[in-house]
Amino acid sequence: MKKLIALALVTMGVGLSARAQWVVYDPTMHVQQIIDTAQQIATTTTQLKAAAIDAEVQKLNGVLTGLSAALNNTDYELNRASASALVQDIANRNDRQRQLEARKEQVQAEFTEATH
Repeated sequence: MKKLIALALVTMGVGLSARAQWVVYDPTMHVQQIIDTAQQIATTTTQLKAAAIDAEVQKLNGVLTGLSAALNNTDYELNRASASALVQDIANRNDRQRQLEARKEQVQAEFTEATH
């Protein structure tokens, strides 16, 4: 009877532990943001070189600072998405391993029950 209860618990564990998720990440959005920001930086730099008055230079420097911050933010988001995908992959692999171990235990319990 104890073996039957153990088998039932293992079987329930296998069914309950299937929580693997997949993170789908499409870098296209971040790549496009990087390209757009780089183009804006190039345009602003060209305007800065042609600036005639100090107020315009200050304004364009402010714009460049903002664009630099936007580029840093995009880089941060890209790194965060990569880290998240990596962590989820590790969790999925661990979950798969736990499922395999539970299945092995289940087969062993079934075998032991059948031979006794």
